[in-house]
Amino acid sequence: LRLYRDEVTALREIPTLAALTEDSTDTWSRACALANALNGLPRVRAYFPEGHHSQVGGGSLPGEALPACPVAVILPVAAGQAARMLREGRPSIWCRVWKDQLLFDLRTVSSEEVGEIVDAVRTVVRGG
Repeated sequence: LRLYRDEVTALREIPTLAALTEDSTDTWSRACALANALNGLPRVRAYFPEGHHSQVGGGSLPGEALPACPVAVILPVAAGQAARMLREGRPSIWCRVWKDQLLFDLRTVSSEEVGEIVDAVRTVVRGG
């Protein structure tokens, strides 16, 4: 609770507040890094679908949404199967399935974690 006393500290140190208030250019930068890296993998296509939002969730903001720049990924593996493999992997990676594609929302993904996503997708494409 001490972190909440200072707004600057709270926004920097509390992960949920940091994600909710992050500048969209930072999220966009990570999304571009992910899409570019995934497009470098064989049989993988990543792009930016329009019209998506990040769901804030329950608690004090139920039903609230923020603009998002998700990365949609088309794989040679069924999206549901790929999502399950990613969830069950180490590290566990969560994404949404949308139109038989994977949808990654980078709002809560750090720059360091982008490479982990790419490695995990590479493993899925190779067959697990």
